[in-house]
Amino acid sequence: MFAMNAAATLPREPHAALPGMPPADDGGDDYAQAAAVFSRTGGLATCDQVACLMRDRCSQPVSRLAHWIVGGALVSFERLGQRFIPMFQFDPEAMTLREGVDELVRTLSATRDEWHTALWFTRSHPGLRGATPADVIGQPSDRPSIAAVQCARSPAVIELADVARASS
Repeated sequence: MFAMNAAATLPREPHAALPGMPPADDGGDDYAQAAAVFSRTGGLATCDQVACLMRDRCSQPVSRLAHWIVGGALVSFERLGQRFIPMFQFDPEAMTLREGVDELVRTLSATRDEWHTALWFTRSHPGLRGATPADVIGQPSDRPSIAAVQCARSPAVIELADVARASS
C-alpha cells in the first residue's frame, strides 16, 4: 500500500507539480466542490507521493505516514482504488502535520466517515468568516486551526453530522 515506487518521478520541491484530483466520473457536485478546494490548497497526493516528499525530512516516512493514517490523525480517502491525501494538512517545508490538524480530524471522524470528513474541510463555515477549513489551515498562523477546531466542536456542526448520518 505504501510502496515508494513513484520516487523517481516526483519533484523535489514540496507540493510542486502534484497531480490534481482523480477523474470525476461518479462524484457529482460534492466531488466537484472538493476538487476545486483541494486544488487551490495544495492539491492531492497518493500515499506514495507523500512518503516520497517526507523521505528527506524524516526517518521512516512510510511508517510515519501509515501511523498518521491508521491513527486517524489526517484526512485521507479512497477513490478509484487509490488513497488520496489533501496536502493542505502539511507544512510544506517540514512535511509534518500542521498544528491542530490531528485534533480536528479526530473530532470530525467521531461523527463522519472519511469522505464526509474530507468534505467538511471543503465547505465554507460562518465561524471561519465564510472560508473553508482547508483554506484557513494553510495560513501561517495556528489561529486558523484553532478556529477550525472550535467550528468542528460546535453543537450545530455535530447535530448536522448526526442528521446527515441518519439520512444516509
